[in-house]
Amino acid sequence: MKKKCKIISTIFSIIICVFLVNSPAYAADIHIGEEQTYDQTILSHIIPMEDGSFIIDEINITDSEANNIAPAATTYQKSATRTYTYYDKSDRKCWSFNLKGTFQYNGSSSKAIAASTSYTTYVTGWSCNARNASYSGNTAKGTATFKHLTAPVYIEIGLRCSASGTISKVNY
Repeated sequence: MKKKCKIISTIFSIIICVFLVNSPAYAADIHIGEEQTYDQTILSHIIPMEDGSFIIDEINITDSEANNIAPAATTYQKSATRTYTYYDKSDRKCWSFNLKGTFQYNGSSSKAIAASTSYTTYVTGWSCNARNASYSGNTAKGTATFKHLTAPVYIEIGLRCSASGTISKVNY
């Protein structure tokens, strides 16, 4: 009888070990209170210019899931960056202009809570003479003036967030 109990106990222990080794360790994947982000880049379109140059209009969305972890969370936050990258008629990347907007939404309303701009020049001679960021309601707006030798290029772009968290571009 003792031998049967020992065999049954050993078999039972082996079965438990097999299940433990093959089961995923969910506890290691959950980090309560740690912010997780998910990026999604959307290539909106190419904007052709009269002189043969063009701008690539791109939006990168970052979902912040930190608020979703708390059981009673009702307000969510999302950031998006809209980038205008200018190429001259020789297909040289000359400069890029970024508008970053941060939004809060809850399913019934949304609002912009921050806006900022940045830029990078890639070709000597291009400069950014002025830039500005603002936000109002559920919209973030960025403006800039780039200059190279002759005529300036004025940029005015925006981002909007819906009550459900959908980011869209605003053209002025």
